Amino acid sequence: MIKAITLLVKGNEDRVAKIQNDVEKICIKYEVKAQTEYFEDSEDVNKTNEQKDSAVLDSYLSELFADIGMPTNLLGYYYLKTAINLVLNGSSYLQRNVTSRLYPEVAADFNTKPSCVEKAIRYVITATWDRGNYARLEDIFKYCASASTGKPTNSAFIARTVEIAKKEVG
Repeated sequence: MIKAITLLVKGNEDRVAKIQNDVEKICIKYEVKAQTEYFEDSEDVNKTNEQKDSAVLDSYLSELFADIGMPTNLLGYYYLKTAINLVLNGSSYLQRNVTSRLYPEVAADFNTKPSCVEKAIRYVITATWDRGNYARLEDIFKYCASASTGKPTNSAFIARTVEIAKKEVG
């Protein structure tokens, strides 16, 4: 069920007022909260859409990670979110480029070393498997788990999470 709608409108004030009025009538009828934003040019709209897309993805990943029981107090949690965001914006990272391209970019964002990023992500995945919601983990990652360790590799975890995020967030 839709709880809120944000309308981005480009045009003169009369057009914006008419659209806003129409949307408010519909929202009252269906008990939905409306928010209208007015922009002078399309560059402002594009920047705002990118920010909202990023916020939606961040929110979705937070919910997913909470659902599987991933601890939020570990750095790997934040490294994973950043890595997944990078992969969603340029999927070639997963084609043999995780160590050579993805970890260095995440490390640059956090002013650390790629080896620290890799280790922190591995640790948060291990901690999630040890203390998380095992039934949910099995449901999501059942075909990604390594036969020897019973949990997915960093790359497999990122790839599967990206698949899920693409389906859910778009």
